[in-house]
Amino acid sequence: MAEVIQNSFLFLHRHGTAEVHRNHHLPQFTHALGKLSVREGENFHGTGIHGVEDNNLTPSCLNEQFRLAWKTPVSISFETLLDKAFEGDLRHTLQQVIHLAHEGVQIPSDVLAQLLQLCIERHDLLSGRYIQHIVKACDLNSDAFLGSHLIRMFAAFGCLGEAMEVFKSISLPNVYTWNSIISAHVDMGHFEKAVSLYMVMRESGVDPDGHIFVSVLKAYIGIGKLDQSLWVHLDIIKYGFETEIFVCSTLIDMYTKCGDLEKACQIFSKLPEQNVVTWSVLINAHSIHGYSDKALELFECMQSGGIEPNPFTCTSVLKACLHVEDVMRTHAHIVGHGLESNNFVSSSLVHMYAKCGSFGEAHVMFERLHEQGLLAWSALITNLCHCGHDHAALNVFTDMQCEGIEVNLAIYSCILKSCAELRAFREGFLIHSSLIENNIQLDAYAGSSLINMYSKCGDLRSAIAVFQSLPQQNVVTWSALISGFLQHGFTEEGFECFQQMKQQGVEPNEFTLVSILKACSDLSMLEEGRQIHVALIECGFEQDTFVSNAIIDLYVHCNQFEDACNVFNKLFKRDVVSWSTLMGGSIEHERGEMALQLYSEMLLDGVEPSMITFVTLLRACSSIAALDHGRHLHAQIVLYGLSVDVYISSALIDMYSRCSCLEDSHMVFHRLSKYDTGIWSAMITAYAQHSDYRMAFQYLNMMQRSGLEPDSVTFLCILSACSHSGLVQEGLQHLKAMRDTHHLLPNLEHFNSVVDLLGSSNLLDEARDLLETLPVGANIVGWISLLSSCKKHVNLDIGRECFDHIVTLDGGNVTCYVFMADIYRAHGMQQHAEEIEELRRISNGWKKPGRAFIEVNKEVHRFVVGDRQHPQSEAIYDKLKVLKAQMKSEETEMLVRSDIDQVSQNTEDQLCGHCEKLAVAFGLLHTPQGTTIRVSKNLRMCSFCHMDVKFISKAEKRDIIIVDGCLVHHFQDGICKCNMYDT
Repeated sequence: MAEVIQNSFLFLHRHGTAEVHRNHHLPQFTHALGKLSVREGENFHGTGIHGVEDNNLTPSCLNEQFRLAWKTPVSISFETLLDKAFEGDLRHTLQQVIHLAHEGVQIPSDVLAQLLQLCIERHDLLSGRYIQHIVKACDLNSDAFLGSHLIRMFAAFGCLGEAMEVFKSISLPNVYTWNSIISAHVDMGHFEKAVSLYMVMRESGVDPDGHIFVSVLKAYIGIGKLDQSLWVHLDIIKYGFETEIFVCSTLIDMYTKCGDLEKACQIFSKLPEQNVVTWSVLINAHSIHGYSDKALELFECMQSGGIEPNPFTCTSVLKACLHVEDVMRTHAHIVGHGLESNNFVSSSLVHMYAKCGSFGEAHVMFERLHEQGLLAWSALITNLCHCGHDHAALNVFTDMQCEGIEVNLAIYSCILKSCAELRAFREGFLIHSSLIENNIQLDAYAGSSLINMYSKCGDLRSAIAVFQSLPQQNVVTWSALISGFLQHGFTEEGFECFQQMKQQGVEPNEFTLVSILKACSDLSMLEEGRQIHVALIECGFEQDTFVSNAIIDLYVHCNQFEDACNVFNKLFKRDVVSWSTLMGGSIEHERGEMALQLYSEMLLDGVEPSMITFVTLLRACSSIAALDHGRHLHAQIVLYGLSVDVYISSALIDMYSRCSCLEDSHMVFHRLSKYDTGIWSAMITAYAQHSDYRMAFQYLNMMQRSGLEPDSVTFLCILSACSHSGLVQEGLQHLKAMRDTHHLLPNLEHFNSVVDLLGSSNLLDEARDLLETLPVGANIVGWISLLSSCKKHVNLDIGRECFDHIVTLDGGNVTCYVFMADIYRAHGMQQHAEEIEELRRISNGWKKPGRAFIEVNKEVHRFVVGDRQHPQSEAIYDKLKVLKAQMKSEETEMLVRSDIDQVSQNTEDQLCGHCEKLAVAFGLLHTPQGTTIRVSKNLRMCSFCHMDVKFISKAEKRDIIIVDGCLVHHFQDGICKCNMYDT
């Protein structure tokens, strides 16, 4: 309070000197002082003015000061008192103020107003309240001018209630008073009340000024209702403020923030003078709304008009920069205008360089900053995290802590995300400990980041503990916990958590529902997924691209491809994920040619392919042996600068391998500068598919010499190579080395590969014993593999045993019925074969149809068994009949280890229509003599077709390559390099 009294009268000097004398105001003034609380008096005594202690200035000694001052008139210079106040020498000034107050000097209103401004600047609410007492004591509480400044002072300290009390005490508020109270409500976020006060003011007959219009426009910006603000715009026109720069700047800002950029541009164009403020507002609006090119264009126009940009202009235009080249051009302008030294501008440059992925430039700008504040550190860390440079983000975060910069919750949340991606449990735990030690209360975003970190690091217990410790659980934190359960395969717990969330009244958002959809997709839970799909439509998410992509993925994985296409076709805005997901679904449903067609449509739609898109398309080419399409994609990959990516290179190696172009696979591999286990495994698989165990094993040795250890996928490739080459001992040695030398536990796929290896080598008893000793009971793949080997080696007893196992596991599996019937026929047991066929019909067994693909003149043609739909069907079947006649005339056997008489005429006709032979015949008819024919098939090639194609390759003098689900068969001059049916 001492500061209030002293500061009150220092400004009086601006009105000259005053003769102090007693008058009638003294009793009223001392009565006002008496209202001060004891606590305020203690503050007055203990602190003096800004920390200057004065043990004599207490409420109990004020009357003594008055008594001493009463004896002699005082002549005082207000300028001297003012100077002392600004210099901080308030003790003597306060004594003089007490003398003046005691003698009842009338204080001019503008002096008290300046005192109130000084309270705001010095953040001294207590002194401001003391001045209010002086105002009341001097009977000035109804003065509109002083009331306006009191309102401003209380609003500056967030005391809106006290500001309203002052406003209500003013009998005739003027335009300044109204502006003070309206702007106070706007500053405090009470936008509706501010508009209401404006309406009351208009009804009271007070005409608004430009400042009031600015405040009311800001209120409507806060409300966000453009339609309700139009009448304010009409008032601005009515009162002639439509050409006032400061009013129109706010008007432009209001229209842009409400989304009406066209109206904002109209107002801007009508201004008699366009200054840096109006230009900056318009540029910022276009940047925020995504019109980057227009924002950059406006920036150029502004400079062409001779307007110098300010720091706000620079940060606004930087937000519009989408590419590093744009940032560099803007940076050059900033340097030219001498604004690079502005810390706020330089921090924005750090942010934009980092956001555009140019972290080298960002680091240079960061080092140039004369003050590396929180904004610059945050810009580096957040952009490193968002771009996936998680190790670098952690390093910068460590440097930030070493510099003693206080970390905010947003940076903690971001760095926790990096810890989650790196599975950096220790670093994440230390950050959590730091949050606890500093008593930082977690918000929803930070809490979800912490839950996600613990979940991805495998500590679900801690994730649950964090969730339970949060003061409030919202949809973000629930979604993080649900995702954590699902990531670790706890699907039931995830669904239970989802139900609990809904029971507690928390509505799921699109991220929650997408997580649940992903679980449904992984577990093929079609009905549950359909229910969520319906719920998403009801919630209005049908056209949400992110959500629709998850629904497409669900239907693809649940074998409902037509439903996936329907969702895709109804989607207005398709992104690269939408297209890539449907392409992947096309391949899974054996429609590789459709994936290539979708790619053409995607490009026409203006969507740029991603790395995942190219990998998916290469898989499509592999599935249909579309070499020309594959080469075209390879060229595009080079143009996009992705040819050195090991993930894409693995897909290229596989594509060339399955098109029987091992030289190209070799070229792709050896052009890489970096190799990982996946790329080595791709080369091993390529040679395994071509039954070249020697080269597959050579690449394994090369890989180990390079310092890389084989993983479980690598061993699966090696075992596959051994199986195709019939190398039993080598295969068993690799299985043993996998466990004993490399400490890798073989999984079901490895054991099934060994079963195939043993069965192919006619070690059927050993293969059966292995299957029976495996801990996994429902191994239908292994038993079908062994049954296939029994068919090859015509073993009835073990074959029947396999058949019984398979029927027990899956009675509708048609493959086992076909194989078993073939074994009975091979033994001349036709009746038993017919009984098996009858069992198949009863079980409603459905055989997966064989499909073959051939690429001719860059067009992919598709054939199914017995296909008569192709436009060239008649010519194709005529060609096959000619070839069949040639075989008979040369007494070529159609079956290996079977007699031709065992095959009925009907069966013989069916064999003639097998899809791969239809594709081969089409290739013979539509490709030049001597060119290689490439055919892809979805199923394993049967022995009938294998023998026939060997004959065709010799008779037609063609190299014929048929890629099936197991091997690459290269037929040349009547011989196949696979040796599959030669034993």
